[in-house]
Amino acid sequence: MGILFKLFGPSKSDYKTLLPFQQWFLNYHDSNDFMKSRLGTSLLIQSFSIVNELQPTLPLYAPLLMKYKKTTSKDIIDKILLPELELLSSVDFDNYMIEPARVVGAALLIQIYERDPNLFSSW
Repeated sequence: MGILFKLFGPSKSDYKTLLPFQQWFLNYHDSNDFMKSRLGTSLLIQSFSIVNELQPTLPLYAPLLMKYKKTTSKDIIDKILLPELELLSSVDFDNYMIEPARVVGAALLIQIYERDPNLFSSW
């Protein structure tokens, strides 16, 4: 059972999405490109999973988006997700920094979808 769990269970990158967003971001920022890709992919998958639980009516399906994506996870994080933080008020920003990274990712994905649903088709 242990070997199968290691092969098919959550990765270390998945667990890192449970860190407060500020800590996750520092880990992401200090990583090489390969690790940024892994951390970014984990964040997106975990965040999409939360979106699907909280907002099942939103057509944001992680498996489809991640399988057919045209953009790397690193680019999605760097060019789409993180810039969304600039649109937050200072109070919201401070609150986001202490929330788990996957929850912040989900909130940002919903925010992006509400502003421009077609943006996801370019991923």
